[in-house]
Amino acid sequence: MRDDAVSVIAVDRPAFSTRDSIRVDTPLARFLVGRHVTVLVGEGKVFLLSSDHCGNSFGLSAEAYGQVTHLTAATLARLPRSTVIDEILITGISTKFPYGPCT
Repeated sequence: MRDDAVSVIAVDRPAFSTRDSIRVDTPLARFLVGRHVTVLVGEGKVFLLSSDHCGNSFGLSAEAYGQVTHLTAATLARLPRSTVIDEILITGISTKFPYGPCT
């Protein structure tokens, strides 16, 4: 990494949104509609990846991490209705994991 390069932008306020209006405080149930997601756990938090948002990951509020041992893409809908996106990480990385290169 270069010293003068930005590698990650962390969004933790609802002032910014994706093209389809996903922002911090978006309910998990709304985010899941029509999406196939991959669940990742790191930094003491649950993150979701979606092929609709290549280069972004969506952090879930704390109640999701409390269920991490039972959490899969299929069980996300069972989380409390209070579960929201509380962080969006923008990396712009177009790797082949998990969906192939960004288009």
